[in-house]
Amino acid sequence: MYPVFLRDVPNPFTGETFDIRWYGVWFMLALLVGLLVFARRGRRMLGLPFDDVLILSVIVIAAGLLGAKLLTVFLRLDYFWADPLGFLFGRSNISITGGLLGGGLALWLVSRRKEGIGFLGVADALAGALPLAQALGRQGCFSAGCCYGKPTHAWWGVTFTHPDSVCGLMGVPLIPTQLIESGLNLLLFFGLLIFEKLWKKRRQGATFLVYGFGYGAIRFVMDFLRSDKQALWLGLTTNQWAVLVGFMLLGLAWWRLLPKASPAVEVYTNPPPRRLFPPRKKHGV
Repeated sequence: MYPVFLRDVPNPFTGETFDIRWYGVWFMLALLVGLLVFARRGRRMLGLPFDDVLILSVIVIAAGLLGAKLLTVFLRLDYFWADPLGFLFGRSNISITGGLLGGGLALWLVSRRKEGIGFLGVADALAGALPLAQALGRQGCFSAGCCYGKPTHAWWGVTFTHPDSVCGLMGVPLIPTQLIESGLNLLLFFGLLIFEKLWKKRRQGATFLVYGFGYGAIRFVMDFLRSDKQALWLGLTTNQWAVLVGFMLLGLAWWRLLPKASPAVEVYTNPPPRRLFPPRKKHGV
């Protein structure tokens, strides 16, 4: 719950100092760990080289960050118009749901026409990395004090008191929603590994769909426990409505698209070397 990792770090360009916050440290750690797991799965399941996974990750992360901000702008227009630059470049006001939508769209556009790989293959590889990255990212939310829970008198309530915390209920014991969601995402990560190990007859896309159902259920329940300001409609948050729509789409995909997909074990076992992007040409001296 201490927001600052290093204080008064010298800036060699301006001569001034700045603070490095735990939120950014956890965010970078989540990106690094997610990238390494994605790279390992991409190589083992699809035959993709590391540089292809790195390029794809940069594209998906950029699109995810854009989607995360755009959805939050749409949901909190009054806050955006009050301070547009602060809203866009601040460390809060980021929607994981918007990030998944933006990143998913970019993933589909890049991979959908790649023979032998396809969207389902890349989505399966990425799905095994996402919940681990999200578990680490929620630790950053806990350090910053964002995404905080409702007041509680239970023994496990946490209290934010640091002046740099963004928590809107300072000094009040709260449900540790960040830590709970972090733990649930970690369980989802190991659950997906067990799912892939035990279900040998699954088809391409099954891991991705199970991740979608699992994370959707986590987010839907967690929004009932959160106390930070969120847009409500008929008693549910916008993210919860997005989850319900997502459940319908995932169910439709499981019913209509999954039976047509290739057997996962057959496709992901000893894949030949493949490329998502053309290799860079080496120029002679």
